[in-house]
Amino acid sequence: MKDVEIEGVKHYTLFVPFKTVFFVPDHYGVVLDNAEELAEKGAKVDVVYCDGKAINNCIFNCYGDKSLCKVCKMYQKHLFRHIKNKQSISIIPVSNFSKGNEPTLSDFMRQNPFSTISELEQIEYKGVKVGLAAFSSYLTLSRNLYPLVDDQFKDFISRYMHMCAKTTDLVNTALEQLQPGGVACFNARFICCRPVYDLCMTKHIPFCSYEVGFNTQNKINKKYFHNVMPHSLDYNTQLINDLWESPKRTKEEKIETATNFFKKRRSSIASGDKVSYTTLQKSGQLPANWDPSKHNIAIFNSSEDEFASLGEEFKELSLFPNQFTGIQYLFEKFGNDPSIHLYLRIHPNLKDIPYSYHKKLLEFTGKYENVTIIPGNSPVSTYALIDNSDKILIFGSSVGFEAAYAKKPVVLLGCAMYRNLGISYVPQNTDELDQLVMDKTLQPKETLGALKFSYFTVNDEWEPMKYFTDNTKSKKKIFGKVLTLTRCQIKGHPLSPYFSYLYQIVGKFFWYRSNHSFPTKEQ
Repeated sequence: MKDVEIEGVKHYTLFVPFKTVFFVPDHYGVVLDNAEELAEKGAKVDVVYCDGKAINNCIFNCYGDKSLCKVCKMYQKHLFRHIKNKQSISIIPVSNFSKGNEPTLSDFMRQNPFSTISELEQIEYKGVKVGLAAFSSYLTLSRNLYPLVDDQFKDFISRYMHMCAKTTDLVNTALEQLQPGGVACFNARFICCRPVYDLCMTKHIPFCSYEVGFNTQNKINKKYFHNVMPHSLDYNTQLINDLWESPKRTKEEKIETATNFFKKRRSSIASGDKVSYTTLQKSGQLPANWDPSKHNIAIFNSSEDEFASLGEEFKELSLFPNQFTGIQYLFEKFGNDPSIHLYLRIHPNLKDIPYSYHKKLLEFTGKYENVTIIPGNSPVSTYALIDNSDKILIFGSSVGFEAAYAKKPVVLLGCAMYRNLGISYVPQNTDELDQLVMDKTLQPKETLGALKFSYFTVNDEWEPMKYFTDNTKSKKKIFGKVLTLTRCQIKGHPLSPYFSYLYQIVGKFFWYRSNHSFPTKEQ
């Protein structure tokens, strides 16, 4: 089990996310919560934050609206006022580390031209992958997997990269001046934090990336990733196995927790995630043309934009360059085989996505004799498909380990955190894939890995938030807009949720009035 402490370190520099706090107060809360915990254990802690002077834009405020910066700074001050271990924790604005020689936007754009996404992803600034960080941040915001690289997109993404480059210089100076023994930040892949990770790796400074999970009550708990990003496959595999072997719970308790996870999922109750994607599906409903006499294969795609945003490793470990190519290959190869029927279940999370990587899937309808396309908003039950299919083909979504638990043969065509747990077949080339598809006697793998992964996904062993607690989301209609509000409650402060809601309401009011657009054109 990984701890918040880095062995032998007594001086830490923690970077809170340099992005608009009223959108992600829980991300700030995790960093501040760990600052308190480290100070309690006798460490000296620097908390470096954005005061809107050296950096004037961020992920949610690309064009630098000053009113958004003002609300953000007010909210940060509210959180900082409630830090308990003030003797050990120093709150430092990042502008303290400005030398006044950060690159201008025009100079940066002139020095870093690009005309394709591949060229964009290769752009680095002083060893930091600013292009990759910028595109990953853009994907999270827009979900536009194949944007048109026109002047509008170049301007937008260059502002992201420029922010990342300025952050690189500021973080580098902070590390030189503060000389911490260990460094931490939240997540590490966005433009606001990728410089922290890359610089620490270059300078060989012990680093910890913070993430959040959800326990059995769907409340936040904390995860730590030492000297890696939170999406490292090998590191997560180690965490999964370590957690399963930890002595804090008996194996019987772990199996019970894991089993309850699957029960909740099948009952459309959110478990280990923010929402349930099967709420609108009808229990037991199969496609109208279901024929049990055929070899029925269910294909479950995933939200490809989410996986693409995770970076290099996920691309490298995928059998196909993208999911559309893989699905098209399967349809061309097996779609007219009379003994087989392929059912593509489009991920419900894509039902409102207007981009072609989703809409092009619907165009396969009627093109192949033995292919059925099930739209994301269809009432056809995901679990009825799993239970009645002879085989499951998966690109990486959680359906893969749920199908493995249901004792179905699972073939993984992409990358997933359960890839190395022995619950799926992982073809290394299309010849191996063809054999797995045609093998009508293919047996399911062991289910132990599925239990391990479900316990990893939702458990009570990760540390809970201690000082900046809770993460209950609510939706409220204010000023004619539906706002999603996240409570970042300060422990022992009964008015804290109301302050948090107030800052979020005011901040999002100004955000709606600001220029918060992003490029939506596709290639």
